[in-house]
Amino acid sequence: MRISTLYHLLKGKKTASILSYGYFYNVLDYFYLFPKLKEDSYLEMIAQLKEENYLVDTEEGAVQISKKGIKIINEEVLFPNLEYLNQLHYYKWDIKVWQRLIFTTQVLSEKSYKERNYLPIENSLYRQQQLKRWLNMQSENIIPKFYEEWLLLTEYLSIQQQTYIFKQLVGHEHIGETLQQIAEEHDVDIIFAYLEFKNAVHQLIFLIEQKHEKFPVFFDIIQIEKGLVKEESSLITKEIFIKNKSIKEISMIRNLKESTIVDHLIEIYLVQGEKNNLLFISDDKINQLNEYRKEKPDFRKWVYKEAVSAVSGLTFYEFKMFQFSLVEQEKIE
Repeated sequence: MRISTLYHLLKGKKTASILSYGYFYNVLDYFYLFPKLKEDSYLEMIAQLKEENYLVDTEEGAVQISKKGIKIINEEVLFPNLEYLNQLHYYKWDIKVWQRLIFTTQVLSEKSYKERNYLPIENSLYRQQQLKRWLNMQSENIIPKFYEEWLLLTEYLSIQQQTYIFKQLVGHEHIGETLQQIAEEHDVDIIFAYLEFKNAVHQLIFLIEQKHEKFPVFFDIIQIEKGLVKEESSLITKEIFIKNKSIKEISMIRNLKESTIVDHLIEIYLVQGEKNNLLFISDDKINQLNEYRKEKPDFRKWVYKEAVSAVSGLTFYEFKMFQFSLVEQEKIE
């Protein structure tokens, strides 16, 4: 994969090109995982991995995992659990949900002890008032209901996942641990701890949404936080697209460039799993693209400008959709 593309993906740059590469190489789950990552630090890590022969150059600006790298991954006993990690889906609101849960836990804990004089872990006055309004709308038994849901989660989370969730909680005369403290306590790297934590939070959210009837209070908190996120521009495009409007028509309706609309449609495909509302690609173009593939079998490395010279009238959207269809075929095979 291209070194620069992976960097932009980890930072959270959302373009059709970057999302496509993430899809091709199965790394979309890591989107926006390190938004504050400095390029110099990133390149130093890549250089070190290459020096230790864990990564090898494939072409200028691109690398792949070496045999030595694959061997250590397969043999490594301690490796973070990433089963539920889904940054592309949760990145805009997962931490907000987590912060709300921690803050609510603290407030209800202090409330259960009738303690009013404490320092809230939430510094934002807006967030404090937001929680106060929410609590005023809850029933008198909100405290036991809230803690019952925490207890119920222990039935679904592993001991390892519980460690990264429950040790951070704050309550009456109890100070939660930081990720750094948890990492040191378990003798793991902070990045390892961070990945475990993100995976645990994503599983927590997944469980609550899947079993919302068992977690009505937590589910309500998630819905509130999701509702505070600004609506994606791509969702507006999607609403128009499903009415069978062409890219050109959508561009005119939304007063956006056609290239921006194409980016939105690609994002819809990759992020939201909308694979039924794809524009039709003619049989003739599909046949020409299949012929082109015989010349260049590694479709992940295709360049649009080169492909369009071989397939007359091929649009960028059709080009990407055909590539994606080949990825889906590989998964089936």
